[in-house]
Amino acid sequence: MKLVNLLLSSTTSFLQMVGNRQKAKTCTVLYDEPEVPKELTQELEK
Repeated sequence: MKLVNLLLSSTTSFLQMVGNRQKAKTCTVLYDEPEVPKELTQELEK
């Protein structure tokens, strides 16, 4: 059971890291349109 929890937590943290990188990229690219990154970040958080 502990192994499964460890695997899940490491997977979620990895996904969060990737998601944060994507957010940073989209926010930089679409800096002129603040409404678009909000929608993208909501999609990533689901």
